[in-house]
Amino acid sequence: MQAGIDPTNASTVGYVGVALGDRADLGFTVRNTGGADLLLTGTPKVVTQGGQGAFVVTTQPAGSVSPFGGSTTFTVRFTSPAPGFASASIVIANNDPDEANFVLQPA
Repeated sequence: MQAGIDPTNASTVGYVGVALGDRADLGFTVRNTGGADLLLTGTPKVVTQGGQGAFVVTTQPAGSVSPFGGSTTFTVRFTSPAPGFASASIVIANNDPDEANFVLQPA
């Protein structure tokens, strides 16, 4: 990937041990390992899809990440809506030609 969201590095992430009705926040870092600006092009920059509202982006990242190691962070909150398994997609639209829509799968 030209600009650094590494799909082989934790493209599936877990919220472990969250009791019914409780919530947990996970922070994520988008790192630009490429030589050009990485632009997060979505509105908002990061969105959740599915999960029936259990996953919410509480802190959005910056819209531009500097090349050669720049980074930005965002936070996703999970609130356990029912006993058992919950899943969704976290989508980061960007200008990287290899991963223009990078998708994480929280569970």
